[in-house]
Amino acid sequence: MTSQERVGENQELKVNLKVITAQELLSRRANMVELFNLLDDSSRRELYVGTPEERAQKLESLKKRLESTKNEVEAQKREI
Repeated sequence: MTSQERVGENQELKVNLKVITAQELLSRRANMVELFNLLDDSSRRELYVGTPEERAQKLESLKKRLESTKNEVEAQKREI
């Protein structure tokens, strides 16, 4: 192996380490951005929790279910 081949291998290794380090830093940065909610991820958030209108409708639906359950419990108490 000549000295030029060794230099070529070392340069290749350095490039690979730089690429790996850059990818790692970008990955950590993306994780931090996501952690602290620094980007507008409203489209992704809507997939999980829905639009504000859908959430309002769901809340009203849950309130109605709660009221009907309370009424049902009261009716059961009266029967006892």
